[in-house]
Amino acid sequence: MARQIRPAAESASNPIALIVDDNEDCCDIFSTFLTRVGFEVAIAATATEAFRLAVARPPDLVIVDVRLPGGPDGLMLTTKLRLDVRTTHVPIIVLTGDVLSATRARALAAGCDVYLTKPCPPDALVNHAQTLVSARLQERLSY
Repeated sequence: MARQIRPAAESASNPIALIVDDNEDCCDIFSTFLTRVGFEVAIAATATEAFRLAVARPPDLVIVDVRLPGGPDGLMLTTKLRLDVRTTHVPIIVLTGDVLSATRARALAAGCDVYLTKPCPPDALVNHAQTLVSARLQERLSY
């Protein structure tokens, strides 16, 4: 089931990050660090729930694990997000415990922007998140 976490100083301009991971501890750690720097965070434990949330309210960033329970995995979700006109523009970080180069290659082929492995220092994830969201904002402003 999805849950929302909002930063203390929420405003309409806060970027939205969707974290897709079935590990509650990972979700809690990363959402805490992201909300501290101004992100609004939505969390989903499955690819199906994540896709539903993403198309209902497209996030500014998706952070997804490769291995997810109950159906599609994180790479299938990445592909599906890239193919849907409502979410094709959303930056995607794959954050996984899978260190195999073949998985990294599959993630990049599926359309992720950044591939990180666990354990990942929270500040590294936050830096990537801020960089991707800022770049996307600059891209939108140039139109």
